[in-house]
Amino acid sequence: MDISASVRAVLFATEFEEHPYATHGGTLLVVSFQGKLFGITCRHVFGDFPAEGLLVTQQKRGRTGSRFAAIQGIRYPSAPRRDAMDTDITDLCVVEFTSEVTPDFFFGTAFPIDEQHAATANPGDALTVFGMLKKTTSIEGHNISVHWCRLEYTDTGPSADPTLRQAVALYEAPQFDSVAGLSGAPVFNEVSQKLCGMVVRGGIEEDVCAIRYIDVFDIIRLLEAVIAGHEETDYNKLMTI
Repeated sequence: MDISASVRAVLFATEFEEHPYATHGGTLLVVSFQGKLFGITCRHVFGDFPAEGLLVTQQKRGRTGSRFAAIQGIRYPSAPRRDAMDTDITDLCVVEFTSEVTPDFFFGTAFPIDEQHAATANPGDALTVFGMLKKTTSIEGHNISVHWCRLEYTDTGPSADPTLRQAVALYEAPQFDSVAGLSGAPVFNEVSQKLCGMVVRGGIEEDVCAIRYIDVFDIIRLLEAVIAGHEETDYNKLMTI
């Protein structure tokens, strides 16, 4: 399945008639997990927008008259403890859609998260990130023009933050100078052909572009907790209770 069809720009409704939509940048991945649909993104992309203003378009490229998915709730880790304290795990955000949002609503583009489609990467694996670039995205009235990108990286292993892995890329004369907007973008492993995580932050300096991303293992832990109705869960393979 082409994971690039599963991404959406993080948009918010405003109170202004002439400017009904706005964004701080950010990417959302529509996924299916254990028979339910969710959106995966970063908590920080909300900025000062209220959670109830979040809009998830029916299609990757929103069109005039297209619908927005009905949202039931926003879930995220709120009280990390032990090894999870002071990590970026609290930036992980799961958007729970209502039962009326079926796979057909997204035209079958929700990416499945299961053993066949998701796994942790290994150092040296070739990765691809699919997301939006905020700097070259424009919103004028009801016209939304999202600049989507496909960037290639190499996994370089765990970072100092136990919940994050890191990846780097070397570009010759890159045609962009900012990766703002990639937060929440899916990280796809070209070696295993599986989803391996979600971008939390990144940057580019001269011709070196680096990202840090939450491992898909931790994403699955939160999805399991949401489905089970648990109020708490433990994260990361290396963490102990």
